[in-house]
Amino acid sequence: MTKILIDTNIFLGLYESNEDAVDIFRDIEKIKAKLVIPQQIYDEFLRNRDRILRTLIQNIKNANQKGMHLTALIRHLAEYESLKNAKRELSQINNTLIQKIEEMISDPAKDPIFSRFTKLYKSRSVSKIKKNDALIQKAFLRKLSGNPPISPKQGTIGDEIIWESILEHVNDNLILVTRDGTYKAHSTFLIEEYRKKTGRSLSIFDKMSDALKKVGEAPSDKLVQFEEEQTKEFESAQRLIDALSKKLEFRLYNKHLADTDTFNKYNETNERIDMHIANMYKLYGDLAARDSVNFQIEGKKSGDGDEPLSEDSGEQ
Repeated sequence: MTKILIDTNIFLGLYESNEDAVDIFRDIEKIKAKLVIPQQIYDEFLRNRDRILRTLIQNIKNANQKGMHLTALIRHLAEYESLKNAKRELSQINNTLIQKIEEMISDPAKDPIFSRFTKLYKSRSVSKIKKNDALIQKAFLRKLSGNPPISPKQGTIGDEIIWESILEHVNDNLILVTRDGTYKAHSTFLIEEYRKKTGRSLSIFDKMSDALKKVGEAPSDKLVQFEEEQTKEFESAQRLIDALSKKLEFRLYNKHLADTDTFNKYNETNERIDMHIANMYKLYGDLAARDSVNFQIEGKKSGDGDEPLSEDSGEQ
């Protein structure tokens, strides 16, 4: 039998989808009997859910605060009053949306994505893997040895726990669906390690539709549209990160990297960039990650033509 593991970033991506999450869960339920969900994935979903919902609230607030530059000529037109009324009505609607999202945060039962995810996790048809001290210790040693998968943050071992959970409890051919770049970047190592441990095959996909096809199920049009949308979001964010990385490299090069302190700061900054890129793979479309792609070079003086840069990354 083939087992399928869907990584946290796939489920979290549903919060930013233009498609109805209920339709996407119908596709997932087609393979419910094949699913394996480690407790670590459940914990990561719960931990990041509130942050993403708060980001959606902030996006609504930001959109509501954007104003138009209206000249005296426009303000004297008869239609101006209609415009002001429309803006007031829009503000009221935005406040209602914010209130509903805040209710979802305080009462997860009102969140349809949370409800479907937890129902899926608690289903008897789904194989679950609980965390324990032995798995955490193995994951910690994996982190120390530098073996993949590698969690983006130095002090976390989430990906390592998921992988050790797989090695310990899965003995079937496995399909791993993830947008976390560490799996694709180290696929040769992971496929070989899984084969040696289980004698079975490992396939790594970044789309659920590919996993469905692999096991003979047809993906819905809604799922295909959702994945295309998420791919565009990620590629857009990746271009932004790449552009910022080149800008920082150019700036630091012109500040003479021969200076030891500057060179150290250059390395630190690149590590931060790598961390943000990894986080983008984790959430793959999280607008908060795009908005927070700002970095600060410690000791940078203002007045060199750039706004001060700051670092604000989300926990994974």
